[in-house]
Amino acid sequence: MAKGKSIEVHDEEIRDLVAASQNDETSHLTAKQQALISAYMDPDSPTQFKKGASLKAAGYAPSVSWAQTFPSIRDHIIDRTKDILAESAPEAASILVDYIRDPENVAGGRDRLHAIQLLFDRAGVIKEERIDVKVEHSSVFVLPPKKQQEAVDLDFEEINEANPEKK
Repeated sequence: MAKGKSIEVHDEEIRDLVAASQNDETSHLTAKQQALISAYMDPDSPTQFKKGASLKAAGYAPSVSWAQTFPSIRDHIIDRTKDILAESAPEAASILVDYIRDPENVAGGRDRLHAIQLLFDRAGVIKEERIDVKVEHSSVFVLPPKKQQEAVDLDFEEINEANPEKK
């Protein structure tokens, strides 16, 4: 590129370049499935979180239901949802810090704290539980051998003759 020349880049071109540079996890999806995910999940979509409207916007026939299409895009919807939670975690952390500094200034205190905790849990921002197991030395228990028992052949007639009152 020559010095002093500028290049004009549009938002759509930037999105296309970013999408091309990322791991293409959606490569096995059809164009309609990708359009459906965008129509349903994108914050700037007028059909965001509206199943029927998203299907229509993605170009599906009116006879196609959400239940028919969802299984094929389920994992992608879940991944996008996790991304939304992860993106929201810093804001939740900021609110939590504000609450710690001045609990009375944060509206909805306890409810917001509970919501933040749920968001952190689902976004994977959780406290670590650590279990330390230390083995100082190993022990071996030696059990005595089992006693061999001899088979006893019982003759019921001899038993009955020895105890005549139980007849």
